[in-house]
Amino acid sequence: FKSPIIDTINSWHLECVPCPYMGQCYPNSKLACTSDYKVSSPLLWSIFGLIPTFNECIIDSDKLRIMKKIIDLTLDVLAFRNANVKCGQGSDNEVGLQWNQIVEFVSDKLDLNPNDELFAYYWSKAHASIVGKPQLVFTNAGIVRSHSNSRMSWKCQIQTSLLNIVYRFRYYLV
Repeated sequence: FKSPIIDTINSWHLECVPCPYMGQCYPNSKLACTSDYKVSSPLLWSIFGLIPTFNECIIDSDKLRIMKKIIDLTLDVLAFRNANVKCGQGSDNEVGLQWNQIVEFVSDKLDLNPNDELFAYYWSKAHASIVGKPQLVFTNAGIVRSHSNSRMSWKCQIQTSLLNIVYRFRYYLV
């Protein structure tokens, strides 16, 4: 017995969906994403799982937010130290910090738990990002220092400006 309805139903078949970028697909439509991504399944479109939808890998915004805080605070601390030690004219040893001191200080400020499984991950990603910053210098002795004067006090800014004026007009003043 051949029915047009059964033929129509049999002709419907789902095409395989390619595995999303930064994901690993497993049998039974299981999806796992790489470390910087998380699985996103659109619950609203699937009516909370009643209709199958295609999951995708999206960037994990929580990890990015924490790494941004780590990087920003590290740059801020190093710029503040540089600006307030001899108005930005201090030596590397006076101004800079060892990397483990930075990790300890920033972790305390941001309340990061060193026993957390993502602690080393956050700091390895932050270190990779911080190494490329042009205002930072990494010395052979393992000291990291900033050459940024963005956190310089008004007193230091005025003092530096006056010294620059005197230096510029030194021949006229003698």
